[in-house]
Amino acid sequence: MSKDDIFKVDSNIADRLSKEHPVLKDAQKERLYAMSKRKYDINEKNENNAAEVSGVEEYRKPKCYKVVSIAAAAVLLVAGIGGSMAFISRSGWTPAIEVEENITETTEAVTEEVTEAVEETAPAEEVDADAIAKELTDDWMKCLFDIHGRTLEVDRSAVVTKTITSYGGDEITRDFYRVTDKRYPTWEDLEKRCYEVCDAELGKTVLDACACAKEEDMDYTTLIFTTDDGYYVNTETCDTSDRLYKWNDDEVKGEFDENGNIITTRSHTDLDVAPDYVYETKFTIVKTENGWRISEAKEKLYGVPESDNYDPNINE
Repeated sequence: MSKDDIFKVDSNIADRLSKEHPVLKDAQKERLYAMSKRKYDINEKNENNAAEVSGVEEYRKPKCYKVVSIAAAAVLLVAGIGGSMAFISRSGWTPAIEVEENITETTEAVTEEVTEAVEETAPAEEVDADAIAKELTDDWMKCLFDIHGRTLEVDRSAVVTKTITSYGGDEITRDFYRVTDKRYPTWEDLEKRCYEVCDAELGKTVLDACACAKEEDMDYTTLIFTTDDGYYVNTETCDTSDRLYKWNDDEVKGEFDENGNIITTRSHTDLDVAPDYVYETKFTIVKTENGWRISEAKEKLYGVPESDNYDPNINE
């Protein structure tokens, strides 16, 4: 390999690096050059420490403390190695293959350091707290309706009647529809959807509260029970789907707390029991490894008719 070939390769490498990576600030260039030089010095010490060539003057690499760009840093480093090889060749000794391999390894190290530096300086992704808060709280309401069986598609002609022991010890009968919802062919699909809205801890709490059970474990609190060939939902929950509530506020405001979590509050009117009662739910939304999830939902009653003399803080 001639000197011209070496510098032709170096030029191509430098050109590629300069196109792939933006120019960094001076402080970052200094740090990058120092890191690359340190790695090269380590490689040189490990592989060439014991090598001695007779009749060759000692060559000392010039020190460079100011680099103009990332590409320049690469050229300085690789050209320094190439110059050493050309000098040795003129002295009548052909450099070993290990030296050429060291060029490739050192160039790869430079590329790796450049990539790390660019990633470290990349601007953080902007987070739209309002949009995240609205999307997740809307999904929260829809998910609760599904998990409680109120918005699941069912076969109303397929009714299963079960005899259950009531809280007082009496035997009562409950009717259940077979679920045929294509969104959630199995109960596990519904569980998965819940964990797309809630974090692990809140998701488990929500699922446990819906009282889903295996057929043999059913009791008076069971809304949904599962079997080997499908799952069934209490007919009473499906038959009250005409009284689904909606959020009273369309505009949602999400604010960051000191921990980087998103806090938002939304309200709804109780259409099931007391249409005049207004509930307020405060949500805490956290960033998990799977994305943003609701970790807490605290609900309290804050709007009631004056005649009811109700304490709005009773559910805090």
